[in-house]
Amino acid sequence: MSHSSTVSSHDPLERLVPGRAHVLVGGPGTGKTALCLRFIAAGLVARERTAMVVLSRGSDVKAQAKRLGFDLEDALRFEKLILLRYHVEFGERLAQAAPARRVIDDLERLLGPVQPSRIVIDSFAPLLADGPAGGSIIAALSAYLERSGATSILTYPEDLSSGYDRRLEPLLQNAAAILRMERRTPDRVDVQTLAMRAVAGGDPIGGAAALPS
Repeated sequence: MSHSSTVSSHDPLERLVPGRAHVLVGGPGTGKTALCLRFIAAGLVARERTAMVVLSRGSDVKAQAKRLGFDLEDALRFEKLILLRYHVEFGERLAQAAPARRVIDDLERLLGPVQPSRIVIDSFAPLLADGPAGGSIIAALSAYLERSGATSILTYPEDLSSGYDRRLEPLLQNAAAILRMERRTPDRVDVQTLAMRAVAGGDPIGGAAALPS
C-alpha cells in the first residue's frame, strides 16, 4: 500500500478499481453519501445490479438521489438496487448476537441471490458498536466483499490521516484505496488519497453524470 497526501479535483470515481473494496472517510457534510449515490447510479446506467446498506431512511436516500438527478424508484421496483437499512436498535442487537459476526452472514444471505456488482456500505461505523468484537465483524466483512467480487465503497465518518482504530486493519489492508473527503468551501470538496494499493490490470471504473428517468 503506497501512502500519499495528494489532493486532486479529478472525479474520485475514476480512482476506483473494479472488483475491489474502497474506503471513503470524512466528516459530516463532505459529500460521502452523494459520491456513493453517483457510484450506484453509474452501475445502474451500465445495467449492473447494485446494493446499499445505509443509516438513513429509504425515503431520505431516494430524496437525496433525486436532488442529484437520479431517480431510484425503477431500480428498486425491479430489484436492480437492493436498499438495506440498519435497524434503529442495531448496536444493541449486535452486542447480543452470538457470534457477533452473524450480521455479515445475514448480509451475505440477503445479497447472495442478487449478486450485486456494486456495493455501498454508508457507513460501516455501526459494525464497531460491539467493542472488541467489532474487529471480527470487520474481518468478516472484508472477507465477504473479497468473495463477492463486487466493486465496493465503504464510508467512515472519522479522519484516518493521523491513525486509525486497529479493528479496521483487515479492511484497510485489503482496500484498493483509502480516500479522504474534506469540504473547503460550500462549493468545493477536496479528495485526498491516504493510501493506494497498486493493482495489476483493471482500468478505473469511472462514473456517470445522471440516470435516465
